[in-house]
Amino acid sequence: MTGRARFLPFLLLLLSACSGTVRTPPPPEPPAQPIALTVGRVEIEARGRLPEAATFIDRRRSQELAEKAKGYLRRRVRAAGGPGYARLLLSEASLLERRRPTTGGISGWFLREADRVLEATLAARISIHDADGFERAFAEARVTRHRPVLEATSVVERDAIAGRLSRDLLLDLEAALRRAIEENLAPYLSLEAPAGAP
Repeated sequence: MTGRARFLPFLLLLLSACSGTVRTPPPPEPPAQPIALTVGRVEIEARGRLPEAATFIDRRRSQELAEKAKGYLRRRVRAAGGPGYARLLLSEASLLERRRPTTGGISGWFLREADRVLEATLAARISIHDADGFERAFAEARVTRHRPVLEATSVVERDAIAGRLSRDLLLDLEAALRRAIEENLAPYLSLEAPAGAP
């Protein structure tokens, strides 16, 4: 038997032992039920404004964030039936890229630092209106996140970072909005999941 043939059983045993230590990642937590309000419908609109100094890329990313937020909230805030309606206003949706100082001089040549930061903000106001359109109650939520960007990161890579930042911010907004609604709009919360809810 050659040396390679004698080594083969030990190699297979080693591989089987290693494979036995691989752990399957736990399944994701099931999503929470949508926020259900005892109203006939939920109106959603966006009315945020960006700073005048916002660049073209800032405006594009912020518009994408606003559209994602509107679609996400449309799925996560539902009407469970009842008089009147809810108005959900996305009052701020911004994703801005800002410069930040880095180490100068010779020392800076040997470092790759974060020379930019992505700043994302979402703010929403939800109000309950009766059948005549009068506002009866409201709740507000605002969330922010920051993500540093390393030097020499391409626009495509920065867009990918912005996409992940937007996803995390949407989850933050839902959690903050849910808390605000439970605190301020508890009488309008439905205990039953709306039709079509997962």
